[in-house]
Amino acid sequence: MVYYEKSYIYSVAPATVNASVGLWFTSLAGVATGNGSRWLFGKHPAFLVTKRATPTITLYKYDGTVNQWDIPSGIGVVCSAIGVSPSGFAVSNNTGGTVTPPAGEAYGHWVADARL
Repeated sequence: MVYYEKSYIYSVAPATVNASVGLWFTSLAGVATGNGSRWLFGKHPAFLVTKRATPTITLYKYDGTVNQWDIPSGIGVVCSAIGVSPSGFAVSNNTGGTVTPPAGEAYGHWVADARL
């Protein structure tokens, strides 16, 4: 786990459609979020084990779409990982514009890869 970690359970491949086990859930404030800005989540993803180096992060929507997460009302938004460190990362709006989501739960999967 020092090199690789994912929110999906061990037996499920990344990008698997509708994989609910391991799905990262957090609260989301219903506040306008500009392009490139961090979503106002209650908690951003943290790794179970500190990685050996800053990992590459890939985000997945519940339906397996790459670089998207679900925000309240089941809306998929384009996202990216920012502030990546060996211990975790934040998720940012990468839609190209400002988005004002309804308050509620945001969720998605992620993969952290710090292999050489």
